[in-house]
Amino acid sequence: MDYLLGVNDIRHPYMVDDESIDFNRFQTYYAQLSKNSRDELLMYMQWLLDRDAMRKEESMPEKSSLLRVAQTEKEYRKD
Repeated sequence: MDYLLGVNDIRHPYMVDDESIDFNRFQTYYAQLSKNSRDELLMYMQWLLDRDAMRKEESMPEKSSLLRVAQTEKEYRKD
């Protein structure tokens, strides 16, 4: 409504800004990856989301696990 009334220049104030520097950098790197690497990246991102969800449920402290990153999706999900 503010945009329509000329109060501000923000057309969609509640939309996520996908034009951030980090997002643009991610898109640039992602576009350079091979199909297999893209698939691996997507699996890793899913693993990170699952790990964060588990930690929230269990209130575990943040701790990186390189071993779990190297596992396949089926292997790490059975833990």
